[in-house]
Amino acid sequence: MIKRLKIQIKIIITFIFALVLLASFSLFGFGGIVVAEASQEEQLYSSERIFKDAFFSGNELDNSDIIFGGGELDNNNSYDTTSERGGDSIEFWTERVNFNRRTQSGFAIADRTPHWLSDYHCGVTGGAVVFGFYNRRINNLIPNQTAGMYMSSRWMWSGRQEGARELQSRLFMLMGGGHGVTIHQYIWGMMMQAGLKGRSITLQSVRAGHNQLNEAAMTAAFRRGELVSLFMAGYSIVGFTGIETFADHDLIFHNISNGNHIMIAYGYRRIRYYNASNQLIRNDIYLYVKTGFSMGHALVPLYRIGEVSDAFITHIV
Repeated sequence: MIKRLKIQIKIIITFIFALVLLASFSLFGFGGIVVAEASQEEQLYSSERIFKDAFFSGNELDNSDIIFGGGELDNNNSYDTTSERGGDSIEFWTERVNFNRRTQSGFAIADRTPHWLSDYHCGVTGGAVVFGFYNRRINNLIPNQTAGMYMSSRWMWSGRQEGARELQSRLFMLMGGGHGVTIHQYIWGMMMQAGLKGRSITLQSVRAGHNQLNEAAMTAAFRRGELVSLFMAGYSIVGFTGIETFADHDLIFHNISNGNHIMIAYGYRRIRYYNASNQLIRNDIYLYVKTGFSMGHALVPLYRIGEVSDAFITHIV
């Protein structure tokens, strides 16, 4: 009797949540629903203002109006480099770092993340990768999508199946349905999608000032097996083989973009360089990321090229 009552209560709660969700669609204009005769810009402003008042009271975020975007398919069903990176790839730069000695340290989640692209902007691509990552731990987080399998003792993530495509379409709607996404819209969409699945999601900012991150909190999250949603305003991508090491110098091959882009980080790498007097002359930190475009996984240097708008430890339970 008690068990049946609990089930009935859960059904009622789920029904109420669905009604609230439908009401929010009408309020925010998601999914192409027209709100009165307001323009699209007015609807977006209204949703941003209401969302900020509801979830960020007393914790105002900088860079809240920056649009992170790109990644739509062109007419040939191919990814356009400019759009998928949120801006132009403006420079290929080979950087030389001279030193007397170097030390390296780091940690990365061994199985990385799913390598999914999407038909939408980088917020949808990154958000779906987060859900795909936790789908391995949480049964039926993404219906009709297998997490992956072990092959020769190595975990292999599944490609996009029907469930992942449906998830991306839903995230696109929940994040506002535009060609790009703000930080607020990304968080809102992720929270709503987790709620639809009866789960909770935490998004804890590790921003520690202008273009600075709380590295201790971020690296601790990686060691717990948690991801970080990274928001970059201009950035460099360095391939896993993009740092050539020699006895007295390194060559670093950068692919620099001026765009605003969201990537999902799952680890870090630190390289310290010292001179002949054993003085630290340079302290580089990279994040291991799912880039969100066809290159897949790579390294992103922090602080030196582009700026970190924000970064959030992202965990679903």
